[in-house]
Amino acid sequence: MIKKIFSLFASLTMSVPIFATINMCVKQNDGRVVKFDIDSVDEVYYEETEDVPNAADFCMRFSVLDDKSVEIDSYLDACDENSVLFIPTKVRMEDGNVYDVTKVPSKILTQNGIGILYVKLADDNPYFSCVDGVIYNKEKTELLSVSSGVNGNIIIPEGVTAIPKDAFGAGIGHKFTGVKFPSTLKSINFYSFYYCQSLESVEMQDGVTSIEEGAFSFCGSLTNIEIPSSVKYIGKDAFSECGLTSIAIPSGVTQINDGVFSGCVNLASVEIPQGVTSIGKFAFRYCEKLTKVSIPSSVTSIGYDAFVGCSEAIIEIDNKKENVKFLDKEGNEIPFEDSEAFGNVKSVKFLKDEMPDDVLDAADYPCLVFSELSESSVEVIGGWSCIYDDSVVIPAKVKIDGKVYNVIKIGGKAFAYRKELVKVVIPEGVTLIEDYAFNGTGLTSVSIPSSVSIIISGAFGDCQNLEEVIMSRGTDFAEDEFPETVKIIYRD
Repeated sequence: MIKKIFSLFASLTMSVPIFATINMCVKQNDGRVVKFDIDSVDEVYYEETEDVPNAADFCMRFSVLDDKSVEIDSYLDACDENSVLFIPTKVRMEDGNVYDVTKVPSKILTQNGIGILYVKLADDNPYFSCVDGVIYNKEKTELLSVSSGVNGNIIIPEGVTAIPKDAFGAGIGHKFTGVKFPSTLKSINFYSFYYCQSLESVEMQDGVTSIEEGAFSFCGSLTNIEIPSSVKYIGKDAFSECGLTSIAIPSGVTQINDGVFSGCVNLASVEIPQGVTSIGKFAFRYCEKLTKVSIPSSVTSIGYDAFVGCSEAIIEIDNKKENVKFLDKEGNEIPFEDSEAFGNVKSVKFLKDEMPDDVLDAADYPCLVFSELSESSVEVIGGWSCIYDDSVVIPAKVKIDGKVYNVIKIGGKAFAYRKELVKVVIPEGVTLIEDYAFNGTGLTSVSIPSSVSIIISGAFGDCQNLEEVIMSRGTDFAEDEFPETVKIIYRD
């Protein structure tokens, strides 16, 4: 609203001697006086301006981003853990100019170990939304920061694609116990949930591709988490010092990075899938309750102190010792005998070192039955004599009556219905797996060599525990040979 007071002080100037100068004086609220030469004044009016609070009136500091906007830089000790932190829409800075408050750094609500319990925004704030103590951008597509006043479960809305670095601060004062991620989420950033000691449950949906360094480290109450198959990368120390009791690493992960599960003293079981190529230093350090760890043949590098302090662990490596690199603290290759990767574990066994290089007689395989196919080849036609064994190693060659034969075929129903059978080694050289060969067995994972050209329908039927099959693209098999839940990993 503008109210005109006068246009020209003509009458006043007529009454003043010509040698005098009259100034109009305006005294402001802060006591300062502004003078105007009347001769230069054309018009005087009142103008209604915005009632914008001064930046100094808040227990936080603001930093200028550009000529129109500021961000919250930090807050003062006056903002204690019982404060209600009101985030203004606009502030007037010391230069007298009005700025929009357009940025809230992710860690601001737990700065310096002080937890801000509550956050408030003006209802018409054009830049931010606040839902149950969580600050988002206005469209709720970006999570910005979380106040320590949040309790119970946090449900992050659809549209959010990433959890930013330090979004939950250092967990100081946080009391929330669970978090549910949206299907749109792709990434959990560095130290997002670091030291959130009340966090008990995490619901992560398929679509997340990366869990970055330290994302859930020191979450002592987090005892279980299901990592979806979409995750391809888990960063250094991502779950270190957690309360996890078991973990299944997704098949798309190719590296177990340094310290990922270090200090998880309650971790009793871990599933490492075929496809993982390296285990970093300190990866499972001081996981005191680990009992048996099966390391697949795809792992060719194991870092310094990877399993040190796992005093109850029996380590089985599905490879030859000579095929695995062992690294020192700096990442240099060293002999296994000098490696400290397995310090004070119960035992370490290289399974393929135990497979004899010499061709053995058929009688040395009491759990296998062979049948001659040609002058140089045989098939395995049965294995029922050891029906309670949980693993079978099929040889590439076998000696019958003093003559050496190549094993090229696994016959129909050879191992069918052996529910105790959870592991089988099929050698390179086998070209055919007949119908129902492993039907109804307890296999959980199977690696089919590239020499196999055909798998007859039903060979792996009713294998209800089967989770993954590793094979070459050139192998021919029926469309419905494996259930939809089975992960097929192609080597090429």
